Amino acid sequence: MDGTVCDTFEVWLGIVQSTLGEYGISAERKTIIRKVFGNSREGLVDLGVPESALLSIFASWDDAAQESMKYVGLYEGAEEFLYDLKSQGKKLALVTATVRRTVDIIIGANKLEDVFDVVICGDEMKEQKPSPEALHRAMLLLDTSPGRTLMLGDSEKDLLAARNANIDSLLFAPPEHKKFHDFRELKSHAPKYIISSWRELL
Repeated sequence: MDGTVCDTFEVWLGIVQSTLGEYGISAERKTIIRKVFGNSREGLVDLGVPESALLSIFASWDDAAQESMKYVGLYEGAEEFLYDLKSQGKKLALVTATVRRTVDIIIGANKLEDVFDVVICGDEMKEQKPSPEALHRAMLLLDTSPGRTLMLGDSEKDLLAARNANIDSLLFAPPEHKKFHDFRELKSHAPKYIISSWRELL
């Protein structure tokens, strides 16, 4: 969801950077995304945040996200693309590291309640991407197989999770993501498809 369907990067970056600043820690955007996004516990500790502070940090993140995510919009063409897939009878699963409470707010704010057949959130999984756990669970719930599944994502963890689940991947790489991701590194993971806008698929 984050960085693929919804433009949440700046919101999450602001929240994480504020936390790191409280501990006198400075890190580049790409470093934060690589280490913290999708794996916040280990990422924060690796950057120098005390493990004993994580519970209170995550509680404060949750509170901050509840208000901010009400105003987060979708990437251009994302809504039309999702509804086009639904009209074709495709089954859609949302797999995200974001917790259920925040995901529900984003889905509700953007009126996507009827789009996804399955929603699997970060607080419902034992392992985060690049583990294939959530993708395996999604395929099981959708009664489908790797050969009939395509993973849409924007990050290295997304592409690796797809590979680990033995499914093809599509890399969403709009120009504005260059300040967050190393496109050359992402392309080295050999996604089957690469797009810069969801409108390319309409």
